[in-house]
Amino acid sequence: RHVWPFLLLALQVFWQATAQATAYCLDDAVPKEQQSNITFVDAEGGFHDLPLGIWHLDWASARVAAMIYEIVASEHLGYRVEVKGLGVSSPTATYALGSCTSPGSELDPGCDVEVIVPETHLSFEIWHDYNRDKLAAFEAQYPGRAPMALGSIGYEGFETLFVRDEALETAYQDEGLALEYYRSYNVSWQQPWQYFSPMSDFDPSELSPCEETLCNFNGDMQLYKRIIDDPDGLMENPDGTLRCVCDDTQRWWLSPACRQNPERCIPTVTGGIGWGFAQWMQKAAAFNMPVALGVGAPWAAACRNHKVLTYWWQPDTTFVDLVSKFVNFPRNDRAAWEREDYRTMVTAQLLTNYVNSKLLQAASRPYNMAKAMSLTIDQMFAMLRDSISPGRTEWDAACTWVQN
Repeated sequence: RHVWPFLLLALQVFWQATAQATAYCLDDAVPKEQQSNITFVDAEGGFHDLPLGIWHLDWASARVAAMIYEIVASEHLGYRVEVKGLGVSSPTATYALGSCTSPGSELDPGCDVEVIVPETHLSFEIWHDYNRDKLAAFEAQYPGRAPMALGSIGYEGFETLFVRDEALETAYQDEGLALEYYRSYNVSWQQPWQYFSPMSDFDPSELSPCEETLCNFNGDMQLYKRIIDDPDGLMENPDGTLRCVCDDTQRWWLSPACRQNPERCIPTVTGGIGWGFAQWMQKAAAFNMPVALGVGAPWAAACRNHKVLTYWWQPDTTFVDLVSKFVNFPRNDRAAWEREDYRTMVTAQLLTNYVNSKLLQAASRPYNMAKAMSLTIDQMFAMLRDSISPGRTEWDAACTWVQN
């Protein structure tokens, strides 16, 4: 009796995939049977006809950007398009377009191979600033195989702490407190905790144990010790390494501003194993912010179920339905960040498209279209909101944008 639900689910997924694979977005779309391959010439002069290979990155805005390109390339320009795989991070685009055999694995992408002609040619919305060093290292190790960055996609990526409009409006109406500004969290002057859930509202199961997060990572804790004078916030292990001191539940690191009064700590929830942990520790201590820093398990649910400060990035759909604004810190000090002093504001990140270095010679139109592709952040957010509307998909949102 338990088999039928799984069979029905499998059939539903199959029907949806088949519908998208056979559907057209444009009324005057080039039929699939009339779409053509692109031709690469190998070092021996041999010809290889291949579809235009796209590497997807596994976050919503990157997938939507790729789908826009795929619709125009296949239905308007008339090229066969094939999605070659899916990567969870920007470096996987380097490995995929660099013809590695296991590009989805950052630890062992399988790049020590002979490349006849590239089979994967384009990827969209790479966080290039985070990938710049790996791209340069790849080019140094495998000359001529690294993909080319095509410049800005038209909008930037941004990651920091966000506060919901609900808290912003209540604090401003109550006492003119601007929670989008870091100084409004200084406990010497303000009581910002009253606009957030108390730590006691959380069940320990909603958070990862400190020992499973970057709270237990010696590198980040040594960095905190170097930047911030807070001996009570750290503990030395028997082997001489450092870890942060957590509360009695072993789920929260408490900043100096509220360590003696945990009921005044503002739950500040990040994800993964502690995205940005070192940054938030430094900022909370430096600016006297009453922060309880924890890692959601899972992250999105912990943030949605409580009134918290949330680590998030944009563009993204995770909290796109919850209107939020980021917390402003002092203007970015690039030299300080290079020293791993993260007390100033993070900068916006360049988002770009990557193209295989051989594509321009093989087919200039797909290359030029990728280079010319430009979207605004408002357009992307509109598509993301559309994509999570009832009955809509990311492909639907991309198609509507192309049609309009």
